[in-house]
Amino acid sequence: KTESNFNPTVVSKAGAKGLMQIMPSNFKNLGVTNPFDIYQNVDGGTKLLKEYIDKYNGDIQMALMAYNGGPT
Repeated sequence: KTESNFNPTVVSKAGAKGLMQIMPSNFKNLGVTNPFDIYQNVDGGTKLLKEYIDKYNGDIQMALMAYNGGPT
């Protein structure tokens, strides 16, 4: 709800696309060829979130902050 308001075709002011609001720079690494395809977008978004969970040693709060605001 927070990221896309459940709209699979939304594009944010920053350029993030789809349900999970993935930035275009992440598409290739996540295997997303169509960010508006619900299945690809959710799969890519969950992969990205898992990467952040691993990067921050299981710290969910840090992973969510990185997902929403960028890894730095």
